[in-house]
Amino acid sequence: MLPGLSCPISVTFTPTAAGARTGSLVVTDDGNAAPGSTDTVRLSGFAFQPVATLSATILSPGANLGGSAAPQVVTVTNTGNGALTIRAIGISGTAAGDYSQSNNCLRSIVPGASCSITVNFAPHGYGLRAAALTLSDDGPGGTQSVSLRGTGTAARALVSSGFLNFGGARVGSPTLPQNLVLFNAGNGLLFIGSIKVSGDDFTMSTSCGSTLAAGASCTIRVTFLPHAAGALSGTVTVIDNAGIQRITLSGVGT
Repeated sequence: MLPGLSCPISVTFTPTAAGARTGSLVVTDDGNAAPGSTDTVRLSGFAFQPVATLSATILSPGANLGGSAAPQVVTVTNTGNGALTIRAIGISGTAAGDYSQSNNCLRSIVPGASCSITVNFAPHGYGLRAAALTLSDDGPGGTQSVSLRGTGTAARALVSSGFLNFGGARVGSPTLPQNLVLFNAGNGLLFIGSIKVSGDDFTMSTSCGSTLAAGASCTIRVTFLPHAAGALSGTVTVIDNAGIQRITLSGVGT
C-alpha cells in the first residue's frame, strides 16, 4: 500500500451464544521494515438472547362428560437476557376441540418477566383426550409446546337389586331392614341429587352423601311397616348425574 493511502476493514458481529463475546482482529504486514509484524485490534460485543421457559410441559385435567375441569395455568417466563416476542399461541391435535385457551402473552416480554396462558378442558369424549398447546416465539428453537392429556370421565350408577320383597308382616310391626348398595362403576364422580322412597308403608335411611367417587359404594336401608292388610308396594328412586334408578318395593300386611 502506497504511503498516505488507507483501506477499510469491515467487522461483523454474529454471536453464537448469549452474553459477553470477545475476539481479536489481527493484521499481518511488513510495517517497521519487519515482514510478518502484526497489529492487533481487540474486539468485544454483548449478545442478547431471549429464552422462553414454561412452568409445565404436561397438563392432565379430568372432567365428567358434559362438564369442565378447573382451569390450569401455564406461566411463560423470559429467562434470557433479551426481549422475548411471542408471535402465536394455538391448540392442535385429535382432541383440540376439547380445549380452549386465553392468554396475555402476545407481546414483548422483557428479561425476567412472565405472562400466563389459561387452559380450559371440557371433554366431548370418554377416556384420554390428547392435544398440544404450542407457542411460537423468537427464542432458541422458535417453538415451545405443552402436552395436553386430559381424561373424559363418566359416572355409572349400579344398584345391587331392582326389587325388594319383604314378604308378610303384621300390621303396625316393622320388618328387619333390607339393604340396597349403590355402586359407582364408572371412572368419574357420581353426583347424587336425591334418594327418596314412595309408599306410606316403607321407610328408608342411607349412608349416601351428595357424591360418590369412582369405585365407591354406599348403602340404602329400607324397612317395611305395613299400615293395612293386603299387598302393598312402593319405590326407591335415586336421581344422579348418571340417570335415574328405581327399585320396586313390595310386601304384604297381615
